[in-house]
Amino acid sequence: MHRLPILSLIFVCALTGILLHHSRAETAELREFIELALERNPELKALEENIETARYGAAVTGSYPYPILSYSYFIDEIETRLGPQQHVLKLVQPVPFPGKLSLMEEIAGFEALVAEEDLHLARLRVTKRVKTACYSITAVDEILGVIEKERVLLGRFEETVATRLETGGAHQQDLLKVQIEMLKLDERELEFRKRRNTLAAKLNALLNREADSPVAIDPPFPPESIVETLDQIREIASDQPELRSARHRIDQRNQSLSLARRKYFPDFLIGMSYFNIGETAMDIPDSGRDAWNVTVGVRVPLWFGKVRNETRQHQSGIRRLERSYEAARSHIMADIEDLYNQYRIAVDLVALYQDELLPRAEQSLEATETGYLTGEIDFLSLLDSERLLLGLRISLAERKAQVEIHIAELEAIVGSELARGE
Repeated sequence: MHRLPILSLIFVCALTGILLHHSRAETAELREFIELALERNPELKALEENIETARYGAAVTGSYPYPILSYSYFIDEIETRLGPQQHVLKLVQPVPFPGKLSLMEEIAGFEALVAEEDLHLARLRVTKRVKTACYSITAVDEILGVIEKERVLLGRFEETVATRLETGGAHQQDLLKVQIEMLKLDERELEFRKRRNTLAAKLNALLNREADSPVAIDPPFPPESIVETLDQIREIASDQPELRSARHRIDQRNQSLSLARRKYFPDFLIGMSYFNIGETAMDIPDSGRDAWNVTVGVRVPLWFGKVRNETRQHQSGIRRLERSYEAARSHIMADIEDLYNQYRIAVDLVALYQDELLPRAEQSLEATETGYLTGEIDFLSLLDSERLLLGLRISLAERKAQVEIHIAELEAIVGSELARGE
């Protein structure tokens, strides 16, 4: 009969030890977690290297082609007036038509711009994931506080039932019911602590530190509304990283089209040759004197059909990218509207819980407890009122976190932080 209170006491002591462990953990503001994640996240480090790689690649692309050095050896020497030709050393430098190299470097440079947008987008996603984890953890912490208060309430119920048992105003099974309810509360607390550990491990992964590192977060301020309207948010999102990246791809293809059209113009070859000439047996002035010459050549773009097809290929690619851009923009705007509506629903639900449901549930519990003390209401009705209030308080904590999570999701897709206000 008395085992249930003893088990509850042991369980509470164990959980209190866990609470003390977390209270010793170093607290950190949300902004500090975000900065830490942006500084340490290995995915972001890799994307930063992509930018450097693309920049070096653009510099390489805009450089002159390597010169060609060739050597010729005459198996059967060619006899000249000054003697037999034995060796020829030739150096040729290809020279693209003026403007082609700068265009090629500019085209390759767009890869660095796209890589920068990829990094910006990844930073937004990491920030969203950090915020989501932090707000979820604070919601669980608030719920654990609610459960602790609920345990005090159930303890008061237990004392009330025990007192009424002595006067014959209650049944023995009422005491059993409240003890079972306390064990169920312990079970629920254990579930939320496991959920917190999982969320903390995910946050630590984002911060690139050990999964079991202690995480303590200061309670957030009450959620504030977004100042911007839906139309203003859409306007801000028109310059978000994914769309900027798509526009860079269109500009890159336009420059590729310009380069393709320049292929109608010839490239040049500038070369120099050295001829090694052996001495002749005849008595000729300058016999065996080596020779030099300079070569100028033109690479003729004779196959106009090839250039024409390449030009049409880029024109088709531009149209495809423009349609893809419009499709991506439509999807982003639709996602923004969906997230904004979810955010508004969450805000309205928080207000409904705070202004309507919770006050009424508290009044109902107070009236039910009074009715039980006077013998007008049975103990099961009192427990039902307690369960209802507990469920509403837990839901309110989750709804408040959901408001902030929806804002974080909006900011991630919009590409910047949104202003807050009353």
